[in-house]
Amino acid sequence: MLLDGISLRTLDNDYLGFRPYEHQYQSEKLIKKDRGFFCFNCSPTGSGKTLSWIKPALDKGMDVIAIYPTNALISDQVDNANQMIRDHFAGMGHEIICITSSSIYERRQEMYGGEANVSNGKIIAHLIERSLDRSGSTIVMTNPDIFTLIMKDMYRDKYLSSLINHFEMVVMDEFHLADIKQKNIMLFLLHCLHDLPSNIALTAKFYFLSATPDDTVIRRIREAIGVDPIVIESSGIAVGRNERVKDGYRTVMPPVDLSIRSGKIFSTFEMLCGENLKDTLDLCEQRKTVIMLDGIHEVDVLYNELVDNDNGMSIERIDGFHRGDLEVKLNHFDILVSNSSVEVGIDFKVDQIIFSGYNKSSFIQRLGRLRNRSDECKAICYTPKQISDHLNGIHQRFTRDQFKSELNNIFENASEPTSFTWRYSPVEAYDYALNVASKLPKVERSAYAGLTIGRINKHFYTPFGMKFGHSDLERIKQFIRKDVIEEMRSYRGSNIQLMVYDTTENRVKMYTMFYLLRWGEIEFMNMAQFLKMISEEGRDFVKKHERFTSGFCIYRGKNKEPRSIYLKANSPELFAVVNTPESARMPEIQSGFTVQISKGPKIHSISHLNDTLSKKRMLCMIADGNPYEKKILYNLSDFFFLYPLYASGKEQSVAFGNDALYMDCLLKDRREHEREQFDRS
Repeated sequence: MLLDGISLRTLDNDYLGFRPYEHQYQSEKLIKKDRGFFCFNCSPTGSGKTLSWIKPALDKGMDVIAIYPTNALISDQVDNANQMIRDHFAGMGHEIICITSSSIYERRQEMYGGEANVSNGKIIAHLIERSLDRSGSTIVMTNPDIFTLIMKDMYRDKYLSSLINHFEMVVMDEFHLADIKQKNIMLFLLHCLHDLPSNIALTAKFYFLSATPDDTVIRRIREAIGVDPIVIESSGIAVGRNERVKDGYRTVMPPVDLSIRSGKIFSTFEMLCGENLKDTLDLCEQRKTVIMLDGIHEVDVLYNELVDNDNGMSIERIDGFHRGDLEVKLNHFDILVSNSSVEVGIDFKVDQIIFSGYNKSSFIQRLGRLRNRSDECKAICYTPKQISDHLNGIHQRFTRDQFKSELNNIFENASEPTSFTWRYSPVEAYDYALNVASKLPKVERSAYAGLTIGRINKHFYTPFGMKFGHSDLERIKQFIRKDVIEEMRSYRGSNIQLMVYDTTENRVKMYTMFYLLRWGEIEFMNMAQFLKMISEEGRDFVKKHERFTSGFCIYRGKNKEPRSIYLKANSPELFAVVNTPESARMPEIQSGFTVQISKGPKIHSISHLNDTLSKKRMLCMIADGNPYEKKILYNLSDFFFLYPLYASGKEQSVAFGNDALYMDCLLKDRREHEREQFDRS
């Protein structure tokens, strides 16, 4: 199958020494001249969308908050922006400020000698205030987690909250990667920021970067916020195999010889290993290759087989557990084995990709890593059989737009329940409004309450033909009283992570508990023992991330065979939940979970983990039956994590964090559907 490339028209204007694309010129006019807008730049990957906002912002000396989904992407963008300032805007007083948990920690060490009593909010406020006093642009690059915490005043720093109002534009990158909870609260917060009077807040420009327009988000902005969004789409013209690029156009995405093959999620590596390894090596010898899989186990197996059968090629791996020496790896690889870690935030030059594409977003994102070249590239995609059969049974040539349209038609929607919008997003929005109201004079609170209810209605109820009522308010208050809101205040929610000393790389890192328990040759210990085992640099990392960990372990490599693990209830509160009918349960903050191993290599030190894990309070939802049955019943994706739980002699399933809220929605939706069917019969 041939997938056409894309070339975009360039204009006869000077744009930092080259000819700009139309979308860059459109964006520059909009940002410089329009007083306020919501804009979506949906130009193709690799067409300079970042430049489209940062150049006019620097030209005008604007202050901007730019929000990126990953810290790796922030780091990359900070480097690129600083280089642009050195090349084209030197001496004009512009400053790029990186705000991540790591940069906050480093600034604490630098400014306050690691003083623990100095709040993160004070450090962030100092960074921003110092820069705002300069003559040029202040561009803050941060992640959505920190931005939402600032907006919600979770740093408890009044001055920081007011500083946000000095920024003229908010930029959201890769917003299509956000889940339903994240999109809902972000749009609500931006609505609140947008509606502030101009004598309080300067923020009136909201600029979204996304490879594909999200019709639901665009409709929400139009109907809830009351602004007609501007959508910039530069589809360009198709470039086929051996076709000459039209004068005045530049290729941003190459033609791709795309082979679609049948595969199973988390099993793509089986198509590339074992008896297929020689074919994989032969294929990779021809061109510089990136292989993008799903699970870290897949990456591990394929990487080790390739290394063991090395024929002189440089083979590297990058995944969530192996992120060290990124620059060295990216500069020297012949074959790079990875997973979603390289979907965004990491730039590399590559001739061909082999990837798994088991959902529409991942398919498009990974395919888009072939860019900014005009010669034909090769790609092999493993996808579910019904998808591969469909795509292989139709055209042998697609334009990019045709291909996206086909993917829209054949991929099922994600398992996120839409009822989350009216069941849980109002809880998070109401909690934010309560915090704002508490700082207002009493005479203003009633009017603000009416305004808030109106916004909540428009965002979360009206799209479903519903209206916020007294029963909804009581339900919201119930969740706030039960401390569920503590978990919801976080943009991504929490997961269960361990502090790990990886002896294979001599690094201290954080990683998910369940992967390490399933595959790792690990030894658990208490924190004091752990600190004695690691370097001074490692101890600094522990100080930075200690509050997020559920235990400490040494990792000595990966076992050949996995363990079977399950959770066991070990508190009266958990037993009480399990003995309550499923229909009466709700997501709650609980403790008392311990880990048990039913099969595979023993971990004799697991009591150290259970000592800390059992005390950890986590948002969870417990459902009857085993996880396998639940995932089939509710058609849950493999990235929806349910874990086996045993309590009072009963087999249960438990979801944590945001998945707990989604699970509750799915259970309630199913019961309501069954009730409606019963009433009709």
